[in-house]
Amino acid sequence: GVPPADAAVAPAPPVTPWHWAVHEVQIADTRLHVVGPASRTRIEVQLGAAGFAADDSGAGNFDLTLHTGEGAVRLNGTTRIGAPAFDGRMWVTNLSLPELLALVPAAPADLLRQARLYSDVSVRFGGGDSERSAATTPSSDLRLYGWVSVDDLDVKMADGRALAAATSVLTVDEL
Repeated sequence: GVPPADAAVAPAPPVTPWHWAVHEVQIADTRLHVVGPASRTRIEVQLGAAGFAADDSGAGNFDLTLHTGEGAVRLNGTTRIGAPAFDGRMWVTNLSLPELLALVPAAPADLLRQARLYSDVSVRFGGGDSERSAATTPSSDLRLYGWVSVDDLDVKMADGRALAAATSVLTVDEL
């Protein structure tokens, strides 16, 4: 039969009028100048990314490197945007922590006189893109594996005394 005239008609599902995808992006020879209250730091940026799409049909790959002075941070891995996930590694090499701390307005200017950060850490959250990691890592979990080291630590205490220390490597089996 014919439905009554006052029967509610279900709305049609929304139609996405467009689709986006990024085949490949390369950013090189790019410099950022970050200005803090007590210093200015130049950060050199290199980025390569490929395989990202709006429909989350697969995970994209990226490789980001940030250089500041003699230090560097590199993040490399596979990620999804729509259902956030990441599976990759982060390396930190010879990164001057006082240089970065000087960019933070609330940080005491002379608290950390010297310290260099090094690390090699595997990072996984949201299931990554492999069958194994998707099955073993719930989307709310963050998993870290690897090591972190702070060398040449020199801290000025609140009473004016200095604290200097040499550290060994901190290994993180799972965090």
